[in-house]
Amino acid sequence: LDSSSKGKLSLGYARYIGRTNATELGYSMGQRGKFQYAFGFKYLGYGKNETFDQNGNNIGTWSASDFSFKGIASYQVDSSLKVGASLQQAVVQLPQNSVTASLLDIGFYYKEPNSTWSAALLFKGMGKVYGVDQKSPFDIQFGVSKKPKNAPFRLLLTLYGLQQWDVLSEDQKTLDETVDPISGDIVKEKRWIWGDNAMRHLHTAMEWQFGQMRLFTGFNYERRKSLQIETAPGLVGMSMGIN
Repeated sequence: LDSSSKGKLSLGYARYIGRTNATELGYSMGQRGKFQYAFGFKYLGYGKNETFDQNGNNIGTWSASDFSFKGIASYQVDSSLKVGASLQQAVVQLPQNSVTASLLDIGFYYKEPNSTWSAALLFKGMGKVYGVDQKSPFDIQFGVSKKPKNAPFRLLLTLYGLQQWDVLSEDQKTLDETVDPISGDIVKEKRWIWGDNAMRHLHTAMEWQFGQMRLFTGFNYERRKSLQIETAPGLVGMSMGIN
């Protein structure tokens, strides 16, 4: 949210995992001194899914979706530092009921003029969830980016989930056991649990620029470990996009 977006309307659409579709609409209203304001609307639909009873009989379909409306403001502290915040009202529509939440995000963005480095700190999802006994999806994220001089690409590194170091379940911490074919002894597989935990907080990405076109590639270790099938891991955890 900066002077280049003043008075502009933005529309985004993404076909996500499975049948999920995401649509986002935003409008930057204007600027008053060092403050700038915008508002946005976001819809996340999970598509229709079939429902089966305990005997495997098809008993119909169900769908779920998320809606959120947010107000956004940013303040230019000086030539290098900008502070931003968004307040959103979200509604999660489930097959049996709906859940609402009021959430606040606060972020800090730092970049020296003419520098190829930038950094950001985000406190995301602070607030209250209504309708269920559930905490808000609070998350602390820190990101840096670097564009090497004269290079057509930018490197990006994001650390997320910083409010909780240990994200492994007990099953994920359990070491696999094998039987030594010669001695018959049970041997526990060695695992680097500290490293596994650290990698699950890390997201790496690259942005390639070819004229007016930009290509984005990213890798999320935690998503790969959580969603991959051992016999066919493929590109699970990878993401790509063109702008």
